[in-house]
Amino acid sequence: MAHFKQNRLYVYAFWGALFFERSIWINYLQHQGYSTVQIGFLQTLLTLAMFYL
Repeated sequence: MAHFKQNRLYVYAFWGALFFERSIWINYLQHQGYSTVQIGFLQTLLTLAMFYL
């Protein structure tokens, strides 16, 4: 069962890397005054939330 979850993670990571809106989101947040560290922390939280659900 753990092997299945790992493969699912790889598939999601592959397709997630193709989404270009993340670069737009990062540029938007930078123009709003967020630092790179803050953006990285927010992206980490969002990614963890996606995997948790």
